[in-house]
Amino acid sequence: MKILVAGNGKVGETLAKELADEGHDITLIDRDPAVLEASAGKYDVMTLQGNCASMETLRDAGVGTSDLLIAATGSDELNLLTCLTAHSMNGKLHTIARIHNPEYMGQVYEMRDRFGLSMTFNPEQQTAVEIDRLLKFPGFLKRDTFAHGRLEIVELKIDAKSKLCDQPLSNLPGIVDCRALICAVSRDGVTYTPNSGHFTLKDVNVSGIYLVGGAVGLQFMNCPVSNIHLVGDNHLSGMQGIGGIVGTGFDLISDCSATAEITVLGDDGACAGLIAGGTTMSPIKNCEVIDGSITAEGNETWAFGALCGAPWGAAEIAD
Repeated sequence: MKILVAGNGKVGETLAKELADEGHDITLIDRDPAVLEASAGKYDVMTLQGNCASMETLRDAGVGTSDLLIAATGSDELNLLTCLTAHSMNGKLHTIARIHNPEYMGQVYEMRDRFGLSMTFNPEQQTAVEIDRLLKFPGFLKRDTFAHGRLEIVELKIDAKSKLCDQPLSNLPGIVDCRALICAVSRDGVTYTPNSGHFTLKDVNVSGIYLVGGAVGLQFMNCPVSNIHLVGDNHLSGMQGIGGIVGTGFDLISDCSATAEITVLGDDGACAGLIAGGTTMSPIKNCEVIDGSITAEGNETWAFGALCGAPWGAAEIAD
């Protein structure tokens, strides 16, 4: 876009730099030739000395072919007059005005069409609001607001003392006193996108003889297993039908991932896999083995696989 920035102070200079870095065509307007020369030497911008509310200056800056004007001088009145003048010269131009005085905010909003304003901003007020938010919620590592402040996205570190630690997503409404959606979870360098109420098992230790699973030992028909992720330090052991997610399955297993150490016990040990030990006429789709191993302690052991040890009559193994 072709953007005019009126006012080469700290706010205007910062805006010009960020927008120029994004590839926009920027023209800086200011009365002070010294600050314009300094900005032109540091950033990929055009500069113009003059009164930003003057029609002659705006015409020289190319207001007629510009897409956006940001008035960021230290004067509210000058910013409003600049936007009003620029919009009168180009009816398709979007304008943004910096307003310091809170007494102006209400009437400026009501008169925004007369001033030709697309929006206004108050850096000082926004900074105060952000500081208040950080003080209220110091545990957030990152926090961004969008949709005009109606929505927020935050990054939060969960440690062993947190109420959220090892909790399924289905328990979230009873713990957090707000409407929240978990977008992503990062553990040990792996990022997961949850789409199920119960989606993660961590540090599982399961042992047995037959049908041993990190999540499900024996999966019956009409009981699909999906969106289960086995993470952390997981250990499973058994003689037959040992799987990181499902020991032995009779229905669809999909969208699962696992990290596990599996030990097959005894002689004639069989059917071990990091997703499923064995399946019967059931497909496995879109599953991933992250890390782990299968170790046999006995003799004449058989049917081991990183994904599935023994997919008997599997309808499909895909993705």
